[in-house]
Amino acid sequence: MSRKLICGVDYGTTFIGVCYAWSDAENVSDIHIVSSWPSTGSTGGDYGHQSQVASRISYQPAEQWGYAIEPRAEAFCWTKLLLDRHTIATEYDDKRLREVDGGGILTLPSWKSAEEVVTDFLTHLYKHVMKYLATIITAPILDLTAIEWWFTVPAVWSIRAQEATRKAACKAGFGSRPGDTIHMVKEPEAAAMASLHLTTRENKQLIEVGDGILICDCGGGTVDLASYLIKSITPKLQLDQVCVSEGGKCGSTTIDRAFHGLMQDRFGESFTKLPQSRKGASSKFMGDFERTKRAFGSLTNDTTYGITLPLDVEQSAHYDEAYSEVLVTSTDMRSLFDPVVDHVIALLEQQVNASESGEAVKIKTIILVGGFGSSAYLQDKVRAWAKTNLGLEVPKLQKHWEAICIGAALCGLEGRGIHNRKARYHIGFVFNMPFRSGIDDEHTAIIDWFDGVKRTPNRMSWVINRGGNITNETQKTESFQRKWLKYSEKKWQLDLWQCISHVAPDWFDEDVKLLGTIDIDLTAVNLTGFPSKRKLSSVHPYKAQRYYRVDYDIAIVPEDDLGYMQFKVLVRGDKVGEAKLRFGD
Repeated sequence: MSRKLICGVDYGTTFIGVCYAWSDAENVSDIHIVSSWPSTGSTGGDYGHQSQVASRISYQPAEQWGYAIEPRAEAFCWTKLLLDRHTIATEYDDKRLREVDGGGILTLPSWKSAEEVVTDFLTHLYKHVMKYLATIITAPILDLTAIEWWFTVPAVWSIRAQEATRKAACKAGFGSRPGDTIHMVKEPEAAAMASLHLTTRENKQLIEVGDGILICDCGGGTVDLASYLIKSITPKLQLDQVCVSEGGKCGSTTIDRAFHGLMQDRFGESFTKLPQSRKGASSKFMGDFERTKRAFGSLTNDTTYGITLPLDVEQSAHYDEAYSEVLVTSTDMRSLFDPVVDHVIALLEQQVNASESGEAVKIKTIILVGGFGSSAYLQDKVRAWAKTNLGLEVPKLQKHWEAICIGAALCGLEGRGIHNRKARYHIGFVFNMPFRSGIDDEHTAIIDWFDGVKRTPNRMSWVINRGGNITNETQKTESFQRKWLKYSEKKWQLDLWQCISHVAPDWFDEDVKLLGTIDIDLTAVNLTGFPSKRKLSSVHPYKAQRYYRVDYDIAIVPEDDLGYMQFKVLVRGDKVGEAKLRFGD
């Protein structure tokens, strides 16, 4: 078999990282990070951080992206979060997400959708990475080499958002060449692969078979947690997910939004009326705050940080007029960090309890990854909590920023190390189901005219249950019946529903949400041999028409080897067609 390139892509809210390795690579050290990015010169290697590029794009005065955006251009940032705008909010989501005051932060150009903006950004990324790879292995070899692209997505994301990411990547060019493919992997899964490889390389005694580990991926937009049971370490790492992953939109950008709120409270219109080029996410002001944020740690002595921002205000405890600097104290920084840190610790506690109660797996190690996971302040707070409440040490990881990206590539090199995963949602259908005596309401019962079976209408049937085991080979089926006249069209739609409640309801309630609509086509099915029955026509009451009943199954593959949800239509056990899931507006 000819060698492939395996490329991991960690598309984060604030930064995106890409790495690559040949398919015959044997060590983590054989995975290389793309570390050269286009820049304006003044922003090259933004804040000394070149292992990733900023996830932002500008359209005026010209289309620019990443570090190449001119400082005064309006940049659209954090757009990734808008792909998941339809999901149900969690108790840990930052409430300010719906109060951002524009300026490219969680806003869109008037002529673009979130999916289109993400596609535009990923198009620039794809072109640059392909050009970069051509300089490394030469263009002729690259033309002959197939590439597996492994994209990461947050574990807490909806199925709709995962599909939106995949479609945007496809439209951007990823997987477009003959032989190229796009795979999707959850961020905690990639983080587990990378962090365990990296930490065991430095300390082989850190984990053993049978240990429980908790991965906490703290990024810019989201915090994702997942717990795993170590099934084997050699020759390949194999893990089983212990309980349903949890998380929320409470990453490090929550601190940025709180900082903006602090500036508004202190300086009022002098701050709010500034153009976004001076205070927005891609401004020098927020760049300086980003440096301050990364340097801040709980062991830091009381310090006052000066961040340059010319304002029309007088000298005060919060503003140095002589140096045109806003003054932020260590106490201020703690007030910005602590609510986010509290959310992270609450999520950790929730995940530990779920792991040890559901599967009775004792968590032995907690590993922090992600850009925000490298924060000294967050690390110290989590270590103190883990030691006091669990008696655990939290190991130091050398590559917090790159871990997700490297882990995605490892999934391509070694295979997906997580064998059993836990379904995050109940997924199912609603239809007329057999009546349950003593449970269902007699007043709503109906009798099927075709077979005389007593049924209860519009009851939920959950094919996949939250917390259920899922592997790449898992296939769940639901049986249906459809009645047709012989020459009527055999195409129709079937709604697919999801619910995140711990206990799935039998009937519609506020937690049951439409996931999408499945297009079904059974045109190729020959009705001969299926049961039939004549029924008087409602139009011509003295004329009976013959109806055929087809029993068919819809098979759902929750997550195939590419990381996608797939559907198949089966009649008498044979596959007769595909079912396509469409998402509404």
